[in-house]
Amino acid sequence: MGNVFGSVSSSAGQMVPGGLFARLPAALVLVLSILFQPAIAVEGPVSEARALLERGEADEAYRLLAALEPEHAGNPEFDYWLGLAAVRAGEPSQALFPLERVLAREPLNAGARLELVGAYIQLGQRDNAVTELERLEQLDPPPRARRAMDEARRQLGVEPPERQQRATGLSGYLGLELGHDSNPGSWPETELELLPGITGEISPDETLFAGLQGGVRHRIHAGERQNFSISANGMVRRNDEEAAEQFDLDFLQLEGQWGYRLNGHQEIGAGVEGGELRLDGDHYRQMLGLWGEWRNQLREDLQYRVRLGWRDMDFEADRFDHDEFRAVLAMQYQHTERWRTDLDLDLRYEDAVSERPGENAFRQRIRGRTFYMLNPRHRLGADLALRWTQYSEDYTPVEALDFDNGDQSRRDRSLVLGAQWEYFPAEGWLVRARAQHRDQSSSLDLFEYDQTLVNLGVTRFF
Repeated sequence: MGNVFGSVSSSAGQMVPGGLFARLPAALVLVLSILFQPAIAVEGPVSEARALLERGEADEAYRLLAALEPEHAGNPEFDYWLGLAAVRAGEPSQALFPLERVLAREPLNAGARLELVGAYIQLGQRDNAVTELERLEQLDPPPRARRAMDEARRQLGVEPPERQQRATGLSGYLGLELGHDSNPGSWPETELELLPGITGEISPDETLFAGLQGGVRHRIHAGERQNFSISANGMVRRNDEEAAEQFDLDFLQLEGQWGYRLNGHQEIGAGVEGGELRLDGDHYRQMLGLWGEWRNQLREDLQYRVRLGWRDMDFEADRFDHDEFRAVLAMQYQHTERWRTDLDLDLRYEDAVSERPGENAFRQRIRGRTFYMLNPRHRLGADLALRWTQYSEDYTPVEALDFDNGDQSRRDRSLVLGAQWEYFPAEGWLVRARAQHRDQSSSLDLFEYDQTLVNLGVTRFF
């Protein structure tokens, strides 16, 4: 595995030097492969490849079987040994398709699934490797095979199931960022008619800023299918420019979650959340909410989730209070071992509690994000989001602006573009540089603005 049962040759996708099971004896390696492989007699090239693997000549075994793939692809026995040889030869990307062909025909083939864990580890696909380990647990592997699985968990930083069930899992992160914000208050950079015959110009206040963010999560496993967790996340941001200090923010959110795995592909969950946002040290908004979620792994490369939720949004200025009803559809597609795309649709309906400006509102967002892993330490990302907001009544945010000025209905449209570079210098560390630009247009000039954010941050996970 990673390489699964032997030493790993140098490759771009390698995560752990020296191989995942470099400490395991060669005899045990072959015993494990036999335990996990159906007892079917093998002949010809497969027998020759097995002999090469026993002698530690993984590269030769892989080349032998790869040359015959067009002729024998689809034969589960051939595909298994081709995938195993590819992983042991340090060719994880070439192992995925033959191993997936085996599992398509034999979903309970634990040997192929174990080799797939090794391939994902070499490729840096941690989430996929963890998912396959969880599926292996359901197949009740023998004790010797568990040694290989435990080594994989050690490399991935995953607790064994027996420890997960009897104890708690505590994790967290702490991050620091520095950046520049061209418009922290979302001010319109335009000339406005403040009163009939009186115009004025509002200019955004650019500022440097520093931020500190962190969080902790306490996870408890109750049996094989059920889990509970409690988490807390917070953020503090301070602006350098005096005019922008009114937008200094402090944010804290608490959440409790419950999850239940229906089978190897589907899971349901529910949660309660609460949070507070303060601006310039003063209370601005509180939130309390409930949500439910359904997650489904359609294929190895495609998964999605659906979330429905409700939030009570309580502002210091009571007239902005409202109930928020939310529906989210999020999908994740793994194009290749290095390239992944996320797409989500977010719909929100705000039901005004009091006579707030614009009364009720309907918000829609479509966002796409794509990530490309250059190598195990460097990842590039880009994202695009389109947002629309429509208010149900005329929008008069300030009584002084309540004069006859034609159509006062508010409709906002915005485009957000972002790009980032991520660097993983060591296990548990992340360095990220990001740039983002937002361009918002509106039926009311007061809500048209541009904003550019550039920041550099470092995060420690523990």
